[in-house]
Amino acid sequence: MTTFTSIDPATGATNWQGEAASPAQAQAAADAARAAFPDWADRPRQDRIDGVRRYQAVLKDRAPQI
Repeated sequence: MTTFTSIDPATGATNWQGEAASPAQAQAAADAARAAFPDWADRPRQDRIDGVRRYQAVLKDRAPQI
């Protein structure tokens, strides 16, 4: 399997490493996103904004571990 590495160009330090998804995994993710989209699109705009902001807050809280 292919491994990706993100390297900080300023320091040369490795930021993260991860394996590429298989074609089947990528297809499953695309299928899940496609299936979830109608419900997401039907939600009121403010609900979608609130959801994205909650996700942003989680990412900020977990930034040191990501």
